[in-house]
Amino acid sequence: MSRMKESGDKGELDAPRHNKVIETLQARVKQLESTLSSAQDINDAHQRYNGKLQTRLTEVEEDNKKLASQIEDKSKVVERLREKGII
Repeated sequence: MSRMKESGDKGELDAPRHNKVIETLQARVKQLESTLSSAQDINDAHQRYNGKLQTRLTEVEEDNKKLASQIEDKSKVVERLREKGII
């Protein structure tokens, strides 16, 4: 108990300093919460954009397969024409 009285006296003198530390830490927490909120917004936007890009990539890959098949078909036509001596 005597220790509490001793530190109690000293604690009263440190109260303004402790309050300042608490205020500083609360301000830092608010700043970090704001930063986190911004990062989450950016992450959400990037996930939506990435989803759109993935959809577009799938479309392009499908188009590429169709074009490759068309080229192969045309190449076969040209090869047959050459075999017949037409070209």
